[in-house]
Amino acid sequence: MLEVTRNLNKKMKNPAYISYALVEASLYANINKINTALCSNF
Repeated sequence: MLEVTRNLNKKMKNPAYISYALVEASLYANINKINTALCSNF
């Protein structure tokens, strides 16, 4: 776990990585919303 945090800290110093991570996070959030909607329809 510490290793993961250390790698994240390194990557977080890179602005391009931060914006990529934000896009990825919003994509995951949208996918979760879609999955929830699909599951509640069935």
